[in-house]
Amino acid sequence: MHSLFYYKMRTAYFFIFIVLLNFSFFCKKEEKLQISLNEEKIDTSSGKDAKFALKTYFELKNLGHFIDTFLLSDINDSNFILKSVLKDKTLLIYFSTNCPHCSQALHDIDSIFSNYYYSKGLKILGIASSISSKEILKSKIINKELKFPFLIDKTGNFASAFNIKATPQIWILDNNQNIVFKTDTYSLTTLHIIEIFLKTILNEEPLTVFKPGHYYNPLVCKECHIKQYQSWGLSAHSFSWDALKKEGKTMEPNCFYCHSTDYGSKNGFVSYIRSRGLESVTCESCHGPGGEHFQTSNKRVPANICLNCHKPEYSLWFDKDLALKYLQHSNFYNLDWKTYVSKRKQFMAENFPDLPFLKPQDTVYQKSESCKSCHSDIYNSWVKSKHSNAWKILVAKRENNNKDCIACHNLVRDNKIIESGVSCERCHGSGINHSIDPEKFKMVSLKGKSDICIKKPFCVTCHNQRNDPKFDFENDYKYVIMEHGF
Repeated sequence: MHSLFYYKMRTAYFFIFIVLLNFSFFCKKEEKLQISLNEEKIDTSSGKDAKFALKTYFELKNLGHFIDTFLLSDINDSNFILKSVLKDKTLLIYFSTNCPHCSQALHDIDSIFSNYYYSKGLKILGIASSISSKEILKSKIINKELKFPFLIDKTGNFASAFNIKATPQIWILDNNQNIVFKTDTYSLTTLHIIEIFLKTILNEEPLTVFKPGHYYNPLVCKECHIKQYQSWGLSAHSFSWDALKKEGKTMEPNCFYCHSTDYGSKNGFVSYIRSRGLESVTCESCHGPGGEHFQTSNKRVPANICLNCHKPEYSLWFDKDLALKYLQHSNFYNLDWKTYVSKRKQFMAENFPDLPFLKPQDTVYQKSESCKSCHSDIYNSWVKSKHSNAWKILVAKRENNNKDCIACHNLVRDNKIIESGVSCERCHGSGINHSIDPEKFKMVSLKGKSDICIKKPFCVTCHNQRNDPKFDFENDYKYVIMEHGF
């Protein structure tokens, strides 16, 4: 019985010895292996696979401790280890042959490298996804559509480890494989940002990327001006295109002048499809095209630029000084990114952000009773309306001590109730001067004014998603007209 046991043990040890011998031979063979990569020879040093490392690495700061686990292959199915290639400053792009965005990215990136960055010692390495077609890859090489070295993630381990669900994905790595930049989208804007970071790792002036007279995108500005970008993202300017979308006006050129970036000027906004990033009132609407940034890095905003759009026919009570305080970039300098994203989502949930500089700023009023003598029919109709009885409704609900409600249910100035209810002067402004000389001082009328620019923004300062989620401007504004007896 004991001899049988020892026989089995010897057999097991012999089997393990053979396995280890084969593994050692395999590793030595891998150490000597060289692969051809677009006529570039690369030495491999190990035969490790990455099957044990299938984790999500969203916040990787360094690839150096991880890339030696990836076994990739070239077009001829020769294996190699990723770490053996990434020894210099490298742009790494993960792509698929069936992805049109990838084709554009490959072409654009090779173009800027050929023009400048290859001469500076920077390299590109492509990694084709597991679903990429070898035939297409070979044709791209033959047709010189793919000019830089690439490898194939045949097993899909690289994609799994880095949670790649879409292509292209692009990294810029320094000499130590530290991630300087990463993106999982591609557009012309992305290319501009890539160039900024390429200049950065070369210790060159990134502003030289900008071309005179060209417009870029707030996302490009964000790379150097993150706090200013956040303050813009929490302003009504950043939502100005959304206002057109909500009203179905994105095909109305007359609206583009004030709801996009420099529509009608050279290189300015043309259409949403052709000018992505220039929709809405962006940084460059006020500061001028970013292409002039290098020549005039301290360019100031023209004093009266606001009035190009905020004219009386579009902004009834626009107060430039108050607006500039509202838009001051320093208002949001203390926000961390997580808080910014949360506030941005909150703003997007609102019909419109609250815009105090588009409200009447009068301080002296004479109350609605004084309107009665000349406008008796309108006054008698208003008295019966919900607007007139807004304060009474609040009292009935026992919310009259709620500070958040008082301002919308009364005419309030400097935290004092001037007149209870939503009075005539709440919407039409102070009637003091009008009562003295009706011909010289006209009351503000909303009749014939733009719904999207004036009426709706004014209404939703109170009838917003938070206060009145069921508010429907198109239907509810009809009742306002009825209140006036029209």
